[in-house]
Amino acid sequence: MRFAIAVSGIKVSGPGEAGEILVYDMDESSKLLESYENPALTVLTARGIAMIKSVIDKGVEKLVISGIGDHAFEYAAGRIELLNGHGMSRDEVLAKILKGELEQVKVASHRVGHHHTHS
Repeated sequence: MRFAIAVSGIKVSGPGEAGEILVYDMDESSKLLESYENPALTVLTARGIAMIKSVIDKGVEKLVISGIGDHAFEYAAGRIELLNGHGMSRDEVLAKILKGELEQVKVASHRVGHHHTHS
C-alpha cells in the first residue's frame, strides 16, 4: 500500500500549504518511492483538492497531513484515508504509521466561514 506525507521542510503540513509531497511504499521499511513539489502551490483556488487529487492519481491510499479545510476534506471522503500528523516531523510519522499509531482525520480543521454582513 502507498501512503504520502505532506511536508514543509521536515514538518508535516496541510495539503494546500505543503511544499513537498513524499510518497512511500508501506512495508516493513517504508521505502520512499517519490518526492515531488506540491501542485497546490501553482493554483489559485481549491489548493487542498489539487494536492489530494495528485496523490490519488499516484495510487496513494493514505495521506498524512497537519490540517485540512472543509472543501478538501469533503473531496477526500471516500477517495483516500486522511491521517493526523499535526506537529510531527516526517521521521515521527514514519515511526508511527507502521505501528498504526496515527489517528484518522474525522473532521475538517479549517472551517469556511461567512465573514461579511449584509446591508
